[in-house]
Amino acid sequence: MSKLPSPDIVRRNEDAAAALIAAGTPNPTNVQVRDHLGGGSLATISPVMRAFRARQREQADIERDAALAKVAELESELAVLREVQAERDRLLQQEQALQERMISLREEVVRQQTRSEHLNEQLQESREEVKTLRASEKALQKELLNLARNDEKMRK
Repeated sequence: MSKLPSPDIVRRNEDAAAALIAAGTPNPTNVQVRDHLGGGSLATISPVMRAFRARQREQADIERDAALAKVAELESELAVLREVQAERDRLLQQEQALQERMISLREEVVRQQTRSEHLNEQLQESREEVKTLRASEKALQKELLNLARNDEKMRK
C-alpha cells in the first residue's frame, strides 16, 4: 500500500502547479512541477498532479456547463428580443401606414368641406333666386289680375 503524501506536500505541489499555470504554462508536467519546487520525487508528485488535473477538469466541466447554460439563456433572451423587435418594426410600419391614411383622410375632409361650402353657396344662391322668382311671380299674377280686371271693365 502506498503512503499518501502529507497535506503540506500536496499543498506545495498544487501551489507550484498553480504558479506555473499563472506564469503561462496551461498544463504543467510533473517534471515542470518538480523543477519549480527545486526537487522532489516524481512518485510523490504524480498522484498529487493526477488529483489536481482531475479537479481542474471537473472545475472546467462545471464552468463549461455554466457557460453553456448562460449561452442558452442568452440565446433565448435574444430570440425574445428578436420577436419584440419584429413586433416593434411591424407596429412602426402599421403606424406609418395609419399616419399616411390619416393625412389622406384629412385631405379628403378638406376637399369635402370645400365642396360642402361650394354647395352651400349654390344652395343659398338658388334660394335667393327662388325667392326672387316667387316675388316676380306674385308681381306678375298681380299685374295679370289687374289686366284682367281692366279688360273686364273695358268690356262692360
